[in-house]
Amino acid sequence: MADSYPHALLVEFEPNQVPKLKNKLTKYFQSKRLSGGGDCTVELRARGPGAELRFRAQRDQRSVLDRASHQLSLEDGALRLTVRLPEQEPPSPSDSGPASLQVGSSTPSPSSSSSPPGGGGEGGSLPTPLPGSGAPRPGSSPSLLPRSTASPAPSVAPRSTASIVENLAADVTQEFVEMLVENIMKKQAAEGFTVEMIPALKSAVVSFKTGQDNAEFLLRCPGNRTFKSKALTGRALAPPTQLLLEEAGLNEDVLLMLFEKDGVEAQKVEVDAERQRTVVSFSSAADVQKLLQKPPLMRKKELKLYPFYQCLGRALYGADKPPLKLPPPLVLPADPALLQLLRSRPSELQELQTQLQNIWSRAELLQDALKLSPEPRLLQQEEAELQGWSASARSLVSRFLSRFEVWKLNPPPDLWKQSLEKVSALLVGRAQVLLVPQETDGLLKVVGPRSDISELQEPLCESVNSIIKRARREKDQVTEQVKVPMRVFHLLSRDGLQQKLLAVYPEMQFDTRSGPFPKVTGLTEEIANANKLIYEAMLALEKQNVDLDRYVLEFMRGDEQEEQINAMLSRNHAVYESAESRVRLLAFTEEDLSDAQELLKTQLVSQYVKAEDGDVLRSGEWKQLLARVQNDHEKERKKVQVLTQGDQVVVSGFRDAVASLAHELDHFLKQNAQIQESVAVKPAAKLEYLRQLGKSKLDALRGKNVEVSFAKDGLSLSGARARVEVGVGLVREALDSVAFEALVVVKHGARKVFEDGEVNYLASIGNQTGCLVAIADDVPAAGAFPKPVYEAQTPDGVRVFVANADMCGYPAHAIVNAAVEDLQLKSGLAAALLKAAGPQLQVECDRIHVSKGDLSPGECEVTNAGGTLACRKIIHAVGPRYDQAHAASLLKRAVRRSLELAEQHQCESLAVPAVSRNRNFPLRECARVIVSAVSEHCEERGARRSLKSVHLVSNEEAAVKAMEEAVKQEFGGRGGAAAPPAAPPAPRPALVLPPAPKKPVASPWSGPLVSPPAPVDPNCLGKEVTKEGLEFSIIKGHLEKATTDVIVNTVTAGLDLNQGAVSKAIFSAAGPALQTMVQAKQTQATVGDVIVTEGANLNCQKVLHAVAPHNDNGQGAALKLLDGVFRDCLSKAEALGMTSISFSAMGTGNLGFPRPEVWALLLENVLEISRKTPKNLRRVQVVLFPGDAQTIQVFSDEFQKKFPKAGGSSAAAAAAPPGGVFSKVVSTSSSHETKMGGVSVQVVTGDITKETTDVIVNSSNEKFSLKSGVSKAILEAAGPAVEKECLTLGAQPNDGMILTQPGNLRCQKILHLVGQTDLGKIQVSVRDALMLCTKHQLRSVAFPAIGTGQGSVAARGVADAMFDAVIDVLTTNPSSSLKTVKVVIFQKPMLKDFHDSLQHRAATPSGQQQNAAPDKPKETGVLGALAGRIKSIFAPASPQKPASGGDFVIEAVKPAPLCFHICGDSASKVSAAKKKINSILSKNLASVPIPDESVLSLSAEARQQLVELQRRTGVGIRVEAASGRGSITVEGLAIEVPDVTNKIHEMLKAARHEEDLSQKAALLSAMVDWQYARTGDDYKSFDAKTNYELEQALEKNLKEVKVKLNGQEYTVKLPKGPASRGGVSLSVQRINKMSDLPESWENMNTSGTRAVPLTPGSPEYVTVEQMFKASCKLTITKIERIQNPVLWQSLQIKRRAMDQRNGHSNNERRLFHGTSADTVPLINEHGFNRSYAGKNATAYGNGTYFAVNASYSSSNTYSRPSANGDKLMYLCSVLTGDFTAGAQGMIDAPLKKSGSIQKFDSVVDNTSSPSMFIIFHDNHAYPEYLITFR
Repeated sequence: MADSYPHALLVEFEPNQVPKLKNKLTKYFQSKRLSGGGDCTVELRARGPGAELRFRAQRDQRSVLDRASHQLSLEDGALRLTVRLPEQEPPSPSDSGPASLQVGSSTPSPSSSSSPPGGGGEGGSLPTPLPGSGAPRPGSSPSLLPRSTASPAPSVAPRSTASIVENLAADVTQEFVEMLVENIMKKQAAEGFTVEMIPALKSAVVSFKTGQDNAEFLLRCPGNRTFKSKALTGRALAPPTQLLLEEAGLNEDVLLMLFEKDGVEAQKVEVDAERQRTVVSFSSAADVQKLLQKPPLMRKKELKLYPFYQCLGRALYGADKPPLKLPPPLVLPADPALLQLLRSRPSELQELQTQLQNIWSRAELLQDALKLSPEPRLLQQEEAELQGWSASARSLVSRFLSRFEVWKLNPPPDLWKQSLEKVSALLVGRAQVLLVPQETDGLLKVVGPRSDISELQEPLCESVNSIIKRARREKDQVTEQVKVPMRVFHLLSRDGLQQKLLAVYPEMQFDTRSGPFPKVTGLTEEIANANKLIYEAMLALEKQNVDLDRYVLEFMRGDEQEEQINAMLSRNHAVYESAESRVRLLAFTEEDLSDAQELLKTQLVSQYVKAEDGDVLRSGEWKQLLARVQNDHEKERKKVQVLTQGDQVVVSGFRDAVASLAHELDHFLKQNAQIQESVAVKPAAKLEYLRQLGKSKLDALRGKNVEVSFAKDGLSLSGARARVEVGVGLVREALDSVAFEALVVVKHGARKVFEDGEVNYLASIGNQTGCLVAIADDVPAAGAFPKPVYEAQTPDGVRVFVANADMCGYPAHAIVNAAVEDLQLKSGLAAALLKAAGPQLQVECDRIHVSKGDLSPGECEVTNAGGTLACRKIIHAVGPRYDQAHAASLLKRAVRRSLELAEQHQCESLAVPAVSRNRNFPLRECARVIVSAVSEHCEERGARRSLKSVHLVSNEEAAVKAMEEAVKQEFGGRGGAAAPPAAPPAPRPALVLPPAPKKPVASPWSGPLVSPPAPVDPNCLGKEVTKEGLEFSIIKGHLEKATTDVIVNTVTAGLDLNQGAVSKAIFSAAGPALQTMVQAKQTQATVGDVIVTEGANLNCQKVLHAVAPHNDNGQGAALKLLDGVFRDCLSKAEALGMTSISFSAMGTGNLGFPRPEVWALLLENVLEISRKTPKNLRRVQVVLFPGDAQTIQVFSDEFQKKFPKAGGSSAAAAAAPPGGVFSKVVSTSSSHETKMGGVSVQVVTGDITKETTDVIVNSSNEKFSLKSGVSKAILEAAGPAVEKECLTLGAQPNDGMILTQPGNLRCQKILHLVGQTDLGKIQVSVRDALMLCTKHQLRSVAFPAIGTGQGSVAARGVADAMFDAVIDVLTTNPSSSLKTVKVVIFQKPMLKDFHDSLQHRAATPSGQQQNAAPDKPKETGVLGALAGRIKSIFAPASPQKPASGGDFVIEAVKPAPLCFHICGDSASKVSAAKKKINSILSKNLASVPIPDESVLSLSAEARQQLVELQRRTGVGIRVEAASGRGSITVEGLAIEVPDVTNKIHEMLKAARHEEDLSQKAALLSAMVDWQYARTGDDYKSFDAKTNYELEQALEKNLKEVKVKLNGQEYTVKLPKGPASRGGVSLSVQRINKMSDLPESWENMNTSGTRAVPLTPGSPEYVTVEQMFKASCKLTITKIERIQNPVLWQSLQIKRRAMDQRNGHSNNERRLFHGTSADTVPLINEHGFNRSYAGKNATAYGNGTYFAVNASYSSSNTYSRPSANGDKLMYLCSVLTGDFTAGAQGMIDAPLKKSGSIQKFDSVVDNTSSPSMFIIFHDNHAYPEYLITFR
C-alpha cells in the first residue's frame, strides 16, 4: 500500500507491554486533534520497539512533524513518542522491492538515482533517471518508480516479473487483455506469460517468465495505439515478500520449521481461519522466489504456494486459479401478514430490493417465505464477497425485517367481529399499520413498523378487553334511587364524592338530571356500597340555623330563588334548607359554614328607602314605576322584590340588584320631591342686569312648573327637584348668555373722572349701548392665586401650596410644562399651554430643539409665555418614563432643575404639575419625588433664593390628593388655608439706581447690576461676576450635595470611587450605579484623564471624574497636569451644554499641592474660559469642606485680595457681614446677651444641669456613655433612667445624636451628641443640634462649651465655631421656632473669649465700618499726576449722585385699580361700552412727556421728592434715564397735570444748575487751587465748590466774598486774603495749575473763557485760512481763537492718555464743525454736547460729527446763516485715535476685539478714506478756532 500512502515517518518509543498497541497508534495518528495527523497506516517493527507510519497526504506528515511532542495516553499513564523522518527509507516489508516502474500518460515524478541495497537481477542495473528527475522526497515510497510516459523508457527493476494493467473497462475480458499483450510483445514472450483478471480493481495482472520480458512489456505499452486509446496505465509489481497457502489447519511452528529446513526464515505467519488460508511473510523477495520455484514437502506432498501481493490484497494463482460459481439462492421463512404488508407497501419492498442490490442480490416474495438470489455480477467481486454472500444476505434481510412487528390478538369467537370493528376503528389514520383478520384462526394480526406496533399494543389489548367486560356487565347491572336530596348530592359531589365512587366503580352511572333524588346504575354490590358511602358523607356535614331579615326570608321561599341561592352557596361548599322563620345551612366544615353564613347575609339584603315627600308614593308615576319594576323582576328571574310600608319602600333580594333598584327608586322619590333652590349670581352686576334689562332671558322657564323670584344675591327656584334642577340649568344658561367683561383701569385720575366728576358717565354709557355699567366695590387683585387645597411652609420659609386649578390661568411667575424630548406641544398640558400662548411658543421650542436636539429625561429649557397665559416664563421639564431603576432620580433632577431655572430668572413663584404622571409613573411615587425635590432645593439654597412660594397644581382630583398627602408627609402644614397672597409682580425694584462709577482696575470682573439687597449667606465666602457674565464663587458645603449641572470628582488611576475623601462622599451619595458607569467607560486611567458619566442619584446631570496628579515639588510636570485637569473640566462642561459646575479644592489634600498654587491655577482657568465668552457655562463654584478650616482661610483670603469688592463673606467673618449679624452685646459680670432677629443668644456662667430651657445638650462619646466632665454631671443629675435610655439608643443606628427624656432635669429633652475636638466638626454638630431643635418645634436650648474640657480646644475657636453655627441656622431658618440659644460655661475665665467672639459678630457703630477697598497701585509719571489732579472730572464726589450716563428708572406710584363691570346682550355691545369708557378717559386724562437731559443729574433726594409729589397729588410720574437721555412722563387728570409739570420743570432747572456748578467746579480744580492756612500751619485746599466761588468772584473783580469753611462763614478779601470771621483770620493764596497752555494764547488772569480775534495776515490766521480754503471757496470775514483753559487742559490729559493706550501719537486731527450763532456761547464755555445728536444727522451713530473738509460743514444744514448772511464754523482739535466704521444707532464706539475691554476712539463713514469722524465723548474735542464766513 506504499503507493497509496507514500509519506513515511518513523515512530520510536520505550519497550512496553501495551495491548493492541497498533490500534491505539493508528487511532492517535489518524486524529487531527490529538496528533495533527490524518489518513495513515501503522506497521510495528518486527524487532525492537518502534513503528513505521505512512500518510496519504504530505500535509498530514508535516503537521505531525511540526508538533513539539507526542504522547499516547494509557489507562495507567502515558507512552512518550518520538517522530522523525527516515534517514534512508528501507524497502517496504511487504510489496516493495528494489525498484518498480509505472507507465501511463502522466508526467514522470522523481525517481531514485541509485540502486537500493541488493540491486541487480535479471535486467541488470537500473537505467539512468529521466532528465529533470531527482532523488525521492523524504517520506516518499521507494517501492514504486515513477509512472512511465511515451518519453524514453525509464529503468525497470530487474526482479519484477509481473505488471498490473489498470483502468480497464468493466466489459473487458481476459481474452482482450491476452490479445493486447500479444499485440504489444509481438512474438517475444508470446507464450511465456499469463493473465489474471481482477474485476474488483478494474485491473489485470500480467506475469512473465523473466524480468526482462516484464520490463520490455512496460516499455512498449505507451507506444501501443490501443493501450493509449483506452487510457490504460501499467506499472511493475515489486517482487512479493509474502506467500499464500491454501490451507489453514497447519501449525504455525511447524510451518516455521518447515521453511527453515529449506534455508528460509519466515518473519510472520497469519492464519485466516474464515477463508481457510495462511499468509506467510519473509524478509526478502528472493526467499519467496526460492520457495515458489521449489515448494517444500509436507507429508511427502508439495505445499501449494502462491505469491501474495499486499498492494493488491490478493495472491496470484496463475493457471491454478479455481473457477468461480454463484452460491445457491436462500429461502427465508416469514409471517404471511408481514409479506402482505410488503406487497401492499411497494415503497418498503423497493427499499429492500435497493439494499440487496448493494450485495448483488434480489428478493422474491413467496406465500410464507422470502427467496434471495445472487446476481451474476457477484462473480466480478472479491472472493471474500462471493464467499460471504450468504451470511451478508441473511444479515441484511434480518435487519430489514426487524423494523416490523406482527401483533396477534385472540378475542372470544362470539366477540371476534366486535373486536374487528373496534380494532379497525382504533387503526383509523394509521397508514403505516395493516390489519390482517384471520377469522378461521380466530386471530386479528396487526402488522407495521415496530415503533407503531409498540405504541398500539396496550390500546389494542384494552379495547378488546373492554368489549369482553362490557358484554358481561350488560347482563348483570341494575338501577336504583339514592334517598339523598339532589342539592345535597350536588354539594357532596363538589367535594369529590362522585369522582371517588367512579374511581372505585368506573362503570357506575349517575342520573342527576331530574327528580328530587339522584339515580345510580351498576352492579348490585356496587350500588349497595355507594349508598352507604353517600349516607355517611351526608351525616358528616356541618349544620347551622341562620336568622335573616323577614323580608329576605319571604324572598327566599320562591322555587327559582332557592335554585339561585343554592347555586351561589355551592361555590362556598354549602347548601340551605328553608323553614318557617329561619334557614338551615349545610357545609363540609365549620369554616365553610361560617363563609356560607357570611355570604348569605351579605348577598341577600333588604334596603329601606325613605320617601322625602310621602305624596310621591301615592302618585300615578309611582304606580307606573312599580309596574315596570314587576315586569323587569320577572324577566330577571325574580332577583328582587319590592314592598311599600308607610312612607318607606323595602327592596329585598340579591345585593347588587337591590342596590341598583333601591338607587333607582330613591332617585325617583328625590327627583319628584318638592324643593326650593337658590342660584347665586356673581358679580352683582349680572343680577342687576337680569332684573333691569334681561328678564326676557328667563322666558325658557315658563311652562316648567317652576316658580322664579329675585333674591338679594341671586335667584330662587321652587318646584319638583327634577324640574328645579332643569330650571337651575336654564338660569345658568341665561347667565352665561349675558355678555360680561370686567374692565380694570389702572390710570392716574381715572377714578376721579367717574366718581368725582359732575357728569354721570355710567348712565350715559348705559343709555347709548344698552348695557349695564357699574363700578365694582371689590377689585380683583392682579394675578391672585386661587384658594389652595392645602398649605405648608418649609423650614426655610418657602410656602408650598397644593391647588386644584387650571395651569394655563395660574398666575405664578413661572410654570412647569411636562414636556417630551422633542419639545412638541401636542397633547395634555403642553397642548393647552400652546393654545393659550399662541404659535410663537412652539416656534421657540423648535428653535431650542434645532440648537440642542432631543432633550434627555431630567433636562429643562426655558421659554417666554405670552398669549393669555398668566405666567411670564414656561420651564419645559422632560420627565422620565417609569422604571424602578432610574426614574425617581431623573424625575427629581427635572424638578430641581426647574426650581434652579426659576431662581436664575428671579422668579418668586413657580407652579409645578404632576410631571411624568402620563408616563406610567405611579401617582403617589410621582408626588413624593416632586415634593422631596422641592424640599431638598429649599434646604440647600437657604437664604440664597428668590422663590417665595411653590405651587403644586393639577386639575385632576387624584393628582391633587396625592400631592396633598406628599406635602403633609414632608412638611406638615394646614389644610384648607386661606388663599395665598396675590402673585407678586415681576421682581423689579420701584427705584432702580445706576451702577456705581467704574474705575480702571486690573481685574476683568464687573460688579453685578443693581438689585435689591440679597440676604446674607454665611456659606458663601465670595462671589463675583465677570464682565462676560460668568459667575464665580467659593462656598462652604459638601460637594456631593451640590446642585450644579456638573460635579467634578477626584479619582485615582485605578478608578475606584471608594478611595479618597471626596470620591467616597460622592460615591456614597450617588450609589453603586456610578461605579458601574465609570467602569463601562474605562477600567484604568492615566493622570490627567477626565471621564464623563451621568449623575446617578446625585443632584447633577454629569460627573467629571478627574485623575489628578500628586505634587512633585516642581521636579516634574505635576502642576502642569493639574492645570490641564482644570482646563479640561471647564471645556467639557461647556461642550456638554452645561450651565454650572462645582469643584472641590482639588489637589490640596493628600495630593500635596500648596493651597495658593491650586487657587491660582483654578482662577486662571476660570478667567480664561470667561474670556472666550462661553455659550453655555454661566456659573463656576468651588465647594470647600466646612471642616477644612485651613483651605477655607487660604481660598477666602486669596479671593478677597483678587476681588476686594466682591460679595460674600471672608473666612474669619463668614457670618459677620459689614454692620454685624448680632445686635449690640449687653453684658454683666457673669453673662453676655445679644440678639439675631427675634432670637436671644446668651453666654452665661453656671451649672448647666440647673437650666430650664426646653433642651439641654450633653457632649458625650460615641456610645453616649461618657461619665466624666459635663457629661458625668448631666447623667448623674438626670438619673439612671436616662443613662439606661442612652445605652439603648446608643446601640441602635444613629447619626451621632440622640434625644432622651429629661429624667430629673427641668428641661423637656436632653440632646446627647458625640463630642468633637475639630473646630469644623464642632460647628457641624452645633448646627445639626439646632436644626433638630427647629424640627421638633423647640423654643430654647442650652449648650456646654463643647470641646473645651477634656478636649482641650481653645475657647475662642470653640466660641467662633458655635456662633457661626448659630448664625448659619438662624440665617437659613428665619421663621425658626427657636427663641433662646444659651451657652453655659463652667469655667468663668472662658467667658471673655466667648464675649470677644460675640462682640466680633455684633453690629459696628456707624462711622467705624471698614468697608473701603484696598488702595490701588499709584500711577507714575506725568499722566498719573495729571489724572490725579482732575480725577473728579470722571468720578463724581457725591456717592448719592449717579455718574452721568447711568441708566435708572423711577416707576410711577401705581394707582388703585378701577374695575368696571359691564353686562349686555352681546359682546359687541359690551365692546362698545368699553370703547365709551376709554374714550371718556382719553378726554379727561393727560400724559405729558418732559424730555430733559437734566434727569440724568437728579440726585437721590430729588428722585424721592418726585415720589412724594405724586403721592400728594395723585398724579403719576415716571422717570427714566437710558442711553444718555432722560425723560419724565406725567400722567393724571388733565386739569391737574400742568401744575405738577411746572413743579418738575423747577426741579430740573435746579438740577441743571447744580450739575453745571459741580462740573465747573471740578474742571476748575484742575487748573486753580485756592488754599487757606492758620498761622503756623500748612496750607489746605478749599473744597471744589468754594474754590469755584472764589475764582468767580475774582473774575468779577469783587473786593470780597463770603464762603463757608467747616460749617462757619468767613469773609475773604480778594485777591490775596485774608479770610476772617470775628477775631479769627486765615491766610489765603491762589495757586495757578495751568502750566501747559499754548504759547500763542494771550495772558489769562482767570480760568474763564475768551474769544480772541486773529489779525488777518498773521501766520496763525493764514494757517487757519489755508485749511478752510483747501476745500471751501467762501469768504472768511473773521477768525477767533477760543481760549478756554479748562476745556484745553481736559483735552491734553485725554490726548496723553490716548497716546499711551494706543501706543502711538497719531491720535489728534484738525476737523471742521458747522454751527449756528445761538450755540456758540455754549460751545465756547462748555465744549461740544453729544446729547444733541440727531439734530442734523445720525447716519453713523449718536455722537458729535466733524468733517475732514470745510466744504462739507459749510452747508446751510450745518452752518445756518444768520439774518445778515454770516455763517459760523469751528476748526477743532479732535482726538480721533483708532477708528472703525460707524453705524446708525451706535451710542458708543465698539470694542476693538471680542473679549477685550478696549474700545475704538471714534467711528467714520469710510475707513479707507474717511470724510467725517464721530466721537462719543464730549471732552475728546476742543473748539480751537471760530471762523465767520459768508
